[in-house]
Amino acid sequence: MMQIIFSIVSVLWMVYAFFRVKQSIHMLQLNSYFNNRLWRWMTEHWSKVVPIHEWLALIFALLLFLEWNWLIFVIALLGLFVPRT
Repeated sequence: MMQIIFSIVSVLWMVYAFFRVKQSIHMLQLNSYFNNRLWRWMTEHWSKVVPIHEWLALIFALLLFLEWNWLIFVIALLGLFVPRT
């Protein structure tokens, strides 16, 4: 049963990744294959480059992976948001 669920999720992820790559190639084409222009666009529109739902999915997957070690994950995650002096 777990193998079936894993297979379905893998296929869905591959379809999603295909469309994300297609969109990224389109943005590269719009910027005339100039990496500097693409990089500038990516830094100005970071929420379009990596949408919030992708971050939430990553965090959820890591929480499932860590199971009972979630406290270590939360502490490490909060460490990313602590301002550096």
